[in-house]
Amino acid sequence: MVYNHYYGNKRTIPKEFFVTDAQGEREAILKAIRPQGCLFILLFLFLGYALSVSSRTTHFAPEAQPFNEFAFDLYRQLGTTDQNLILSPYSLSSLLVILANGASGNTQQQLNQALHFPPGNTNHAAELAQINTALMPDGDCQGWLSCKFKHAGKWFGFNQSSTFLIANSFWAEERLIYKTPFLAAMGQINHFYRVNFNKAPEAARQRINNWVEEKTDQYIKELITPGMINRATQLILVNAIYFNGVWESPFKPEATEQKPFLLSDGNPLQTAMMGKLDNFFYSENDRLQMLQLPYLKSTIRMAVLLPKPTHSVKEIRQTLTQVTFAQLLQNATNRKVLVSLPKFKLASTFKSLKQPLQQMGVIDAFSDKADFSNITTSALAISDIIQKAVIEVDEKGTVAAAATAVVMFGSAVQQPMEFNANHPFLFILYDTQSGVILFIGQVFNPQKE
Repeated sequence: MVYNHYYGNKRTIPKEFFVTDAQGEREAILKAIRPQGCLFILLFLFLGYALSVSSRTTHFAPEAQPFNEFAFDLYRQLGTTDQNLILSPYSLSSLLVILANGASGNTQQQLNQALHFPPGNTNHAAELAQINTALMPDGDCQGWLSCKFKHAGKWFGFNQSSTFLIANSFWAEERLIYKTPFLAAMGQINHFYRVNFNKAPEAARQRINNWVEEKTDQYIKELITPGMINRATQLILVNAIYFNGVWESPFKPEATEQKPFLLSDGNPLQTAMMGKLDNFFYSENDRLQMLQLPYLKSTIRMAVLLPKPTHSVKEIRQTLTQVTFAQLLQNATNRKVLVSLPKFKLASTFKSLKQPLQQMGVIDAFSDKADFSNITTSALAISDIIQKAVIEVDEKGTVAAAATAVVMFGSAVQQPMEFNANHPFLFILYDTQSGVILFIGQVFNPQKE
C-alpha cells in the first residue's frame, strides 16, 4: 500500500497522478493470467465541487448499509498514519459490485463478503441501482449507471444551486465475445462502444479521455496515460461522477482569521480558520463532536467529526462503524453552533489498493485462481487497483474528486455550542436520501502539501 498526499492549486497535479487536473482519478487494470488472456481495465471517476443548514434528516436505506460498512473497513486500512487523506469508497465499491456481477465461485463470494453483502443473492446490481436513484431523485436518468442530475443555475452567479452527475461508458474490444447475462445486467450503461484495442490502442485511449473530459466539463484530462492500453486490452469501464455544491449558508470571507491549529505532535500551526455562528445539526458522544454541513438544493452533506480533547483521530477511526455513524446522525439536533473550521485542500494517491483489499478478504481476484467467467471465457485476474482523490474546502464550499481503475490482463433557546476544529479531525461526505457515504477523509495539517 503506497499513497501520496498533495495540497496546492486545484489546477496543478503532480506528474505521478494519472490526470493533469486536480479533480481526481482512480484507475485499475485487469491483467490476463494466461499469455493469450485479456486486459480488463475499469476506470472510476469521482469529481466534485462542494461549497449550509437544511431541515432534512438522513434516511439509511438498507441497500446503503453494506456500502458504508465497506467504506469504514477501507478507511481503517488506509488511514493508519497521522497524515491528510481523502478517498471515495463508494466509487470503489460500485466498481467491485460490477466485478462481482461478472465473477463466479470463490472470487464472487470473496468480493461479496468484502462488500458486506449477505450470502445467497450473488447479483447486487439492484442495490447499486437503488442507491444511484436515491442520489439523483430528480435526475435526467437514462439508466442506473448513467444519470444526470442538475439544479438550475451554477454555484456562482444568479440562482445558486448544486449539481450532481453520473455518467458511464463501456469500451469493448471488438473481437471479444461477452457473456449474454453480463451484458444484460450491464445493459443500462448508456454509452457502449466497440473499439479496436489490438490495432489502435492509442486512438482508443484518446477517445476515452475525450469522453471523460466532456462528461466532467474538462475537469479530468488524460485519465488514461500512454502505455496503459495495449494489444492485450479487452475491456474498459469508465464511470464519471461530478458534484458541484454550494453551502446553504456560506462562510463570510471577512470572518476568516489566522488562528492556531494544533498538529498531532502538539505544535501550533497558524492557518486560515473560517468562522460562523448559525443553526447546524449537531451531535456528540463521549469521544467526539459531529457537525453537519449541508449543501444548497442537494441531499449531500459534509459531516465533520472532531475528537474531544482526550481522544484522537486514530481512536475514532478504529471505532467508527455504520452503526455509530447512524447513531450520531439520528441523535443530531438543530441548534446554534459557533463554528471554527480550517480551509483545506488535500489529495491522496493510492498507488496500490491490492494489499488493503486482500486484508479485507479479496484474495482470489488477484491471483491465478480468479474466476470472472460470467464476463467472458477469457481468463482474467486483477493485477492492481489505483485511486486518487482530491478535496478542497473554503468559504463557498468543497471541491472533491476521485477516480479508480482496476486492471486485468464511492427547540428551547440554547447557548451556542462551540465547535472548534483546531486540531486533527475526520470528515465524511454522505447522501441524506440513501445514507450512503461518498467520501471519507482526515485532516492532520490543513496546510501540508
